Amino acid sequence: MNQLQSVSTATALLAGDALPLDLRFVVFDETQYYRADICEKAGKVYQTYVYDANRVTYCCEITPSYMLIPFYTQAMNYLEDDAAREALDEVITLANAEAEEHHVHCRVIDHIPNTHKRTYHLVERDMDEEYQKQFDSVLDRLRGNPPAIAAGRPDCIII
Repeated sequence: MNQLQSVSTATALLAGDALPLDLRFVVFDETQYYRADICEKAGKVYQTYVYDANRVTYCCEITPSYMLIPFYTQAMNYLEDDAAREALDEVITLANAEAEEHHVHCRVIDHIPNTHKRTYHLVERDMDEEYQKQFDSVLDRLRGNPPAIAAGRPDCIII
């Protein structure tokens, strides 16, 4: 290993890049951000986010934050009419596509009850691959088999 590679490796280790990806889900009730007619059909609308608990960001402040990535959106009501259900799903899917990444203080996420968050998967870091590329790859796999929110419950349970 040459000197430049050892400096690069040391920098990566200092930055936390060598830590495994500790992927977790957190769910927020985002019903308040939808129009009244959608809320009437959907009941509640929950947005699921994914974050890496081993990566924190300091957004121009001392308090660390997690970067939350929108994962999927789900309406709690199940409409019996196929056309109505598809129309609602289309609106919800579009909302998820427009959802943005944002940072939330770690202490806020850490105090959310376990019914609304879940540790999902620990992935060993491939140091030959850039962090973001590996994270995106794992997210693509998760999107193929996402966790579910238990519908019909008064609270929000991630399964």
